Amino acid sequence: MSRSVTDKSLMNKIQIFRLFSILSAIAVGLWLPLKLIGISFPRELDLALDFLVSCSAASNIAIFFYERKLSSNDWRSWIKLSVLLDMICVMPLLLIEDWLFDGAHVSLVFLNLLVCRHVWNIKAFLDEFDNLKPIVY
Repeated sequence: MSRSVTDKSLMNKIQIFRLFSILSAIAVGLWLPLKLIGISFPRELDLALDFLVSCSAASNIAIFFYERKLSSNDWRSWIKLSVLLDMICVMPLLLIEDWLFDGAHVSLVFLNLLVCRHVWNIKAFLDEFDNLKPIVY
């Protein structure tokens, strides 16, 4: 009996991770193209959104391991393309860009667009809810 409660609790956490992943992918999908066309944002907002991407990528890695029932202790699990792309996004690319290129206009931060590929998971995420009406789609 306690196992099903634990499984349900874990499933709720995974759903929260997925929701966070999808919402942050949408935010990044709006933020980075605006930066690309030259709209500048306050430095604090850029850093906050870069941190959001890092947190989202970390949750995507956790979801990857949970869904595939893989062990994070096995190094072969870490060399999957999806995990490697998310590991790029986990890095604070905006800070690395500032440190390596000392203010030169090099845009490593655009690698954060890789996190937007998780928007495709919206339908699978919504399919997990039995009580959603088709109008929500």
